[in-house]
Amino acid sequence: MRVMFPGNQVDAMLAAGPIRTDYSIRTPLIRLLDELGTQPNIVYIGQEPTQNAKPVTGPTRYEDIGLIEDRRAVLEGPDAWFTRMIRRG
Repeated sequence: MRVMFPGNQVDAMLAAGPIRTDYSIRTPLIRLLDELGTQPNIVYIGQEPTQNAKPVTGPTRYEDIGLIEDRRAVLEGPDAWFTRMIRRG
């Protein structure tokens, strides 16, 4: 440590001892994080639904609307897209 820091700083660090790590769960920050952790994790893009909003039934799978859930299987399949690009190149 004396290579990186002046000697008096090293002596002060050694005299101070290890850092304090016994945190109380009742500190304001920990309490705030604990309270925030109980709130629902919902983010709305656009307008937030009203009190009268009801869920609607709709597609529940990607395939139902013509999409693919695991694109890696399609992109890297037996003839991966990047090998096709190299062959064309």
